[in-house]
Amino acid sequence: MADYPGFATNAVALTDFVGATAARLKPTGSLSAQALTGIGQPVPELITSSNLPALGVPAGGSRQALTQSNQPRNTYPGDTRQGLGAGDPWFEKIIVLPKSLELGLLLSTRQDVLEFYNSDRRLDHELQAIVNNTGGGASVLSPPALPETIGSQSSLTLTVESTVDGPSSVDGDFDFSFDLHLVEVPLSFTTIVLWALRPEQGYDETLESLTDVIPKVSGSEQRVALRDNPRQFFDFLHRWQSGEERGFYESLLFDAQERTFGLPVWHDETEASSSIASLDTVINVASTDYADFRVGGLAVILESQDAFDVLTIDSLTSTTITFSSPVIGSYAQGASVLPLRQVIMPGALSGSRFPVNLADIRIRFMVLDNDVGSLASSAAFDSFDGKVLLTDFLSISGTNSETFERELTLIDGATGTVLQLSDWSRGKHGRPMELFTRSRQRSWEFRQLFHFLHGRQVSFYLPTHDDDLVPVLPLTTSSFVLEIANIGYTDSVQSRSPKNLIRVTFANGDAQLVRTVVSSAVVDADRETLTLDVAWPSTYAVEDVSRIEFIELVRQDSDVITISHEPGFMSKRFATSVKSLIA
Repeated sequence: MADYPGFATNAVALTDFVGATAARLKPTGSLSAQALTGIGQPVPELITSSNLPALGVPAGGSRQALTQSNQPRNTYPGDTRQGLGAGDPWFEKIIVLPKSLELGLLLSTRQDVLEFYNSDRRLDHELQAIVNNTGGGASVLSPPALPETIGSQSSLTLTVESTVDGPSSVDGDFDFSFDLHLVEVPLSFTTIVLWALRPEQGYDETLESLTDVIPKVSGSEQRVALRDNPRQFFDFLHRWQSGEERGFYESLLFDAQERTFGLPVWHDETEASSSIASLDTVINVASTDYADFRVGGLAVILESQDAFDVLTIDSLTSTTITFSSPVIGSYAQGASVLPLRQVIMPGALSGSRFPVNLADIRIRFMVLDNDVGSLASSAAFDSFDGKVLLTDFLSISGTNSETFERELTLIDGATGTVLQLSDWSRGKHGRPMELFTRSRQRSWEFRQLFHFLHGRQVSFYLPTHDDDLVPVLPLTTSSFVLEIANIGYTDSVQSRSPKNLIRVTFANGDAQLVRTVVSSAVVDADRETLTLDVAWPSTYAVEDVSRIEFIELVRQDSDVITISHEPGFMSKRFATSVKSLIA
């Protein structure tokens, strides 16, 4: 044994290769078989046993000819039925990496490399036949003239190309017949269709969380998020003219509406900053910052409906994307590069047709692969008392509705006195919340925030953006007092949440001040005095105060957040509704 390089007699015990422990020999990552010259290295799962007889099937032989042996086609190292001794589980085998090609959803042509390693310590072995049992969905590119010899402790690489031009679903295998034994490589995938119709106008995106709100009699509540991440939907209005484009997409809907589609994320588009060559695995782009490119997710290099590459992202930086497989096509500098989502069309589509050569169609896409683990973040926002304090200006279009809610019990015998009661100690204030962003960075930060809030689960602080309190005397340095016009605060509010937290903004641009109302008292019919937790740092005249507003502790009143992507996709409107809480 000492005659063979890399073999250490104390590296492996016999018990490491028998019985149920065979599973320990499976590879855990991408591994080159050429590197496994020492038995102390991690050992990949063996495809078949060396005790299988040489089948001797000529090139082009049938599948049936390859399976005449009554021995198992696939055995695991250490299978005692094969009478294997120490050393046999690794040496004198043909080993393949990877052992299978389970490609999942396939949207464009893909190439994968198979490496066959001859672990025989003395003899060369021959690849004698290759049989394709995939039904035409895949092929071996440029196969060698058979028989092909693999030297001892050497390897042979073959490239398998899978294509979307064949059947919509492939579940087969390749049989590689060696003089030593048969190696079977399963291959499976389902093709999906690219929906590359670029929107000519804005579109809506919806994030839908799911929260179980458990109310208490007092009006307080417990909230449990039932989804790790929100479901994602896109709503488009496409307008097309009669002709080739409309014909293509109507034909596609006629045949494949139930299929899975690949949808580019148009608002996260970037450009290739240099040309992209076939077989590149790393491409240069303008920027991946503040865009939803995901490691392990898909990206598309897009030129047209017929010229594109869809690849899995292996890693990325702010200006590069590394793919787990090489690019097939070639693209000029400036080519579009976008994240890609797997989507379905859940339900009937509707549209309208104009009198001459023009039609609109509305399509709602549901994203299937929005399960992200690290998008949630509130780092870009202010905080107060351990919660987000959302101080961005709210957007108002026309008028906004609002609600004043209180749980009520009506006692009415229909013949006598009517009595109405409530177990709640105060009412809840509901209102819409719309935020408008003009930069990709701020839009990304809001997306992260709404993932962090988990729909209705997580509470946060939100100013009312109203003139809630009107000062009648200056704010004096070192004073804890705020004297305001009498609004019945002492009689009705009594310093209770969510009307015990205020924000003061100033006309001269001084920093905003947040204070908690500790107590209050009536001065006379026109004035009230509020006592605060922190003194004023400076003296401010009444005219210096721009606004004094309440900061309410709220949660979203809906699990749905709508993001309207304006034309050009840089400006966005985030719309939902909120409700104040009884703490």
